[in-house]
Amino acid sequence: MIAPAIARLPSGVIAQLAGGMTKANDLQASNVPGPRVDVFLAGVRVERLYGYAPLPGCPAMITLATHGPVGCVGVNYDSAAFTNPTEFIRCLVAGFEEVLAIGGDGAPPVVAR
Repeated sequence: MIAPAIARLPSGVIAQLAGGMTKANDLQASNVPGPRVDVFLAGVRVERLYGYAPLPGCPAMITLATHGPVGCVGVNYDSAAFTNPTEFIRCLVAGFEEVLAIGGDGAPPVVAR
């Protein structure tokens, strides 16, 4: 309910508010709905859109950006907080594999680094 009011604040104020509210979190996740129709860049159809959001005061920010039937996940993390990033990403991929298996289509996640 307060999001529309907060969105009207200057970005510096928003960053200070969000940083103070999320400092105690280990991770924050966001969903960014993208276009539902095909989009083109220089005449080529865009197949994937990845959102990489800044760290809002917590060690990790994971952003899901949807584009038509495709969902892409961008991961931004503080390397001082995640000392084994390979294991962190492996666990994220394993979690997505588990969820996708339950969904029934059986398609594995595509990992782009």
